[in-house]
This record gives sequence, C-alpha cells and structure tokens, in this order.
Amino acid sequence: KLEIDYGDGTKEMLDRVPIGGEDIPSPCFNNCLKKNTYKGTHDYGVPGEYTIWVQDPNRIADICNIDGGNSVGVQFYLESQLNIPDPQFFGFNNSPDLLQPPVDCGNVCQVFKHNPNAFDPDGDSLAYELVVPKSAKGLDVPNYQWPNEIFPVIPPSCSLRTDMSLNPITGEFIWNAPQKPCTYNIAILIKEYRKGQLI
Repeated sequence: KLEIDYGDGTKEMLDRVPIGGEDIPSPCFNNCLKKNTYKGTHDYGVPGEYTIWVQDPNRIADICNIDGGNSVGVQFYLESQLNIPDPQFFGFNNSPDLLQPPVDCGNVCQVFKHNPNAFDPDGDSLAYELVVPKSAKGLDVPNYQWPNEIFPVIPPSCSLRTDMSLNPITGEFIWNAPQKPCTYNIAILIKEYRKGQLI
C-alpha cells in the first residue's frame, strides 16, 4: 500500500495493482525492474488548486548523483498540481500520459537521449523543465548533483565533454556524454497550457 495526499485535507491508502507489481524488461538492470501502479478515485467538492503527492520511504541504492551514492535512505517523492476551474467556462481536463517508461540505458562516451513521450488527450500544449528531485514536500534530495557533474577517478579515453540539455518543447533529454557507468536520477517538470493559461 502507498498513502496519497489529495491536497484537500484528505489522505488514502492505495493498493498496488497487481499485488506484486509489473515486471519491466530492462537489459541495463538485468531485467529485474518492477512498475508499481496504485489506483484510487477521489472527488473534490469545489473548484480550486490542489497539490497531490506521494512519498515512498526508499530509493534504490547507489544512485551516483544523489547524496554521494547513499541514495537508499533518501525518500522518493512525487507531486502533481491539480487546477480545477469552473467546468462551465473552462471544460474538463486530463493529465498528460507518459508513454515511455522512465528507465533507459546509456553508454560511457556516447550521446544519451531520453524522451518521456508525453501525450495530452485534450491536445493541450506541454512545456518541459529539468528540476532537482524531491525527497519530501518542498524539500530537495540531499547533495543532489546534475548527472554531467559526475566524473570517475580515472577519466575515460573519450572527450570530457559533458553537455546536458532538455528541449522545453519536445521533452527530449540529451547528455553528451556520460563519463561514469552508474545509475542516475533526473526529474522533469511538465507544465500543461490551454489557450495560453497554465492549467
């Protein structure tokens, strides 16, 4: 179970569906990853702005760019801002779906690319931004470093070029190029606009 805070003063314990999680094939993690899905339904009584959030006690171990690799004790936090305007004047809204699983493999000295492949069912415009991951509401993970700030003790024989960027329109993340084989975390903030208004 995982507790979700709906942002209106109510919380709920949600069951994982299916119970054991769903296996995700990933050669860079020896095919031992799982996707956990938690489902629930909540009604909001009035229009307004709400922050929905969840917090998991642990991350996986040895993430290079979180707390010097001591990541297993750093809580994992996700949030979403829900804006509910009056539907009589604004219509209804769906959150964008991320069609690409947030796990990818890269190689030292080779350009790494990842795109969340976000799709908005309502045709709203999406904008993307790199942000520091959170460990709690309003709290960044400790000692976070951008992936391109991590270097091995003995540099590889390739160029020490470490450009990193996120396309704000397409959402494509490019890192040219990783210098150290490791597990890294990034966080992408996705903003949704309709008729020029942030929703």
